Amino acid sequence: MPIKVITEIDEFFRIIKEKEEITIEEISYLMEVEIDLAERWASALNRAGFISLHYPTFSPSKGKVRVRFVDDPPQNHYGRSAVLE
Repeated sequence: MPIKVITEIDEFFRIIKEKEEITIEEISYLMEVEIDLAERWASALNRAGFISLHYPTFSPSKGKVRVRFVDDPPQNHYGRSAVLE
């Protein structure tokens, strides 16, 4: 039976998927990680197309960026969702 390894970024993504929308500040608090680290994870997942980032218009405050789960994640070269369940 294969071993399933869960990393912090997997947990980060799971929380976003579960809540559908959350701020960087909220998720960093829940996971007990620095806001800078949560922002780096969010940026990587955004570039890969798994989440979207929404920046506040008038509040450049760190951590106020909203993270949203993307309902239609990218497909791998086999035509399957690239998101692991």
